[in-house]
Amino acid sequence: MRFGFLLLSLLSLPCGAQSPRIKVYFNQDTDPTVSTGTLAISLHTAMDDTIEAYIDRAQYTIDVAVYNADDISIMYALNQAYERGVQVRYITEGSTSNNGLSSLSPFIPVHQRTDGEGSGMHNKFLSIDADHADLAWIMTGSTNWSQNGLFTDYNNIIFIQDQALALAYRTEFEEMWGGSGPQPVPANSKFGADKTNNTQHVFDVDGVQVECWFSPSDGTTSYIVDAIEGALSSVHSCMFSFTNDDIGSALLAADELPNCTVYMDLEDEIYPGTEGWYLFSNGVSVVTHNTDDVQLHHKYGIIDHGTDSDPSVITGSHNWTWNAELINDENTLIIHDATIANLFYQEWHARRNDVVGIAPSQTLSGSRAWPTPADRSVSIALPTDAHNAMVELHDIKGRSMFKTTAFGGTACIDVHTLPAGAYVLIAQWNGGAFRQAILVAH
Repeated sequence: MRFGFLLLSLLSLPCGAQSPRIKVYFNQDTDPTVSTGTLAISLHTAMDDTIEAYIDRAQYTIDVAVYNADDISIMYALNQAYERGVQVRYITEGSTSNNGLSSLSPFIPVHQRTDGEGSGMHNKFLSIDADHADLAWIMTGSTNWSQNGLFTDYNNIIFIQDQALALAYRTEFEEMWGGSGPQPVPANSKFGADKTNNTQHVFDVDGVQVECWFSPSDGTTSYIVDAIEGALSSVHSCMFSFTNDDIGSALLAADELPNCTVYMDLEDEIYPGTEGWYLFSNGVSVVTHNTDDVQLHHKYGIIDHGTDSDPSVITGSHNWTWNAELINDENTLIIHDATIANLFYQEWHARRNDVVGIAPSQTLSGSRAWPTPADRSVSIALPTDAHNAMVELHDIKGRSMFKTTAFGGTACIDVHTLPAGAYVLIAQWNGGAFRQAILVAH
C-alpha cells in the first residue's frame, strides 16, 4: 500500500519524551494503560507504508539487508528511489522465497548468502544516506518484509537518525557485499563466521546511549548477558526462539536476585530440555504463545523498566539462540533509555495479557501455592480478603485445565490425573490477583 503522505505527517508528530531521532513502531495493539506518558505507536496495516516513507526520504544511498521479502509496495518504493538517482544495494538470504524480489528493478543489484548454514543472512536492516549527517537513518527490528512479518505476526521496527550508526551498518553491509562499489564482489564477500569485528559499538543519539553489535563477529551474546546481569528489578522479554543456555543462566540468576523478577514470553513450545522449560521449572514466569496462529516473532528484552537504575531495551534480528550467536548474520541494539523501555513494555504487557490476562503488577505478596513439584494435589492460600476468588490452572499452551473457587482464601486442586509438566496457576478476585508456576510430576 502507498500512504506515504499520511505517514510523513505521523513521523513528524511530537513524541513527548521520546527523541525525534529514535522512532519505535509495533504492528499490533499495545497496552496504553501502562504508558508513562508517551504512547507506543501501533501501525497495523501501515507497517510497509512507514518503511516506504523512510525510503522515499533517501537522497543518495540505500543499503538493504533483509532476510525475506514479498511485499511488492516496498519493492516499488526502492524502484522509485533508484529512478530518482539513489544508489540502491540489496543483500538477502538465498534459501528463502523472497517473492517480492521479482518486482524489484533488474537494475538494482541483489547479493545472496547461499551457504545454507543456519538461518543465513537473517538481518532486517536499512542504512540510508550514511554519508550525510542530517539525512542518515538506520532501520532494524524483528520485521521481515513479508505479509506475515509486516501485518500478522507480532513484530517491531525501530528507526534511528545518526550518521555514525548508519556508517557502522554500512560497514557491516559492505563486508557482506564484498566492497564499497555499486555492484557486489562475491570473491570478497564475507558472511557468518568469516566476518570481522570492525565497527564502532557505542553511540550517543541525543543523549541516549545506543550499543550496536553484529553477529557472529562481535560476541553479541556476551553483551546481552551483561545487560541481563545488570538488572536490579526486572527483565521482560518476547522471543521467537530461545536455545542459548548462557542467556538462560543469566536470566535465572537475575530472577534469583532479591527484588528482581524475570518474565519471558516465547513462541517456542515449553517442554523438557528447552531453555523455556529450564527457566519455568526453576520458578521463572514463562509462557508460550505457540498455540496461536499469530507468531510471536519479536526478539527483544527490557531491563529494569520503570526504574532509574538504567532502563534499557535489547532489540534487533538476533533470537537468543546459538545459531544467532555463531552462524547467522544478525544485528542487535541495546538502547539505554526509560521512554524506549516503556514503549516496549507497553507491547510486552499486551502480549502477556494475550496469554494469562493479568499483569505481574497485579500479583499480591502473601499468596502461595504448594507443593511444587506436585503429585496429587496443590494447595492454595490467598489473602483473607480474597473472598470467592476464581482459581484457574492453565497448561503451558494457555489452555484452562481446572477451575474452582477459593472460599475463605483457600482452595485445593486435584492434579493427579493431569499429565506431568509445567502449568500456570492464576487466582483473581476483586482487588487482587495471583500467579505462580506449578510443576506436576508423577
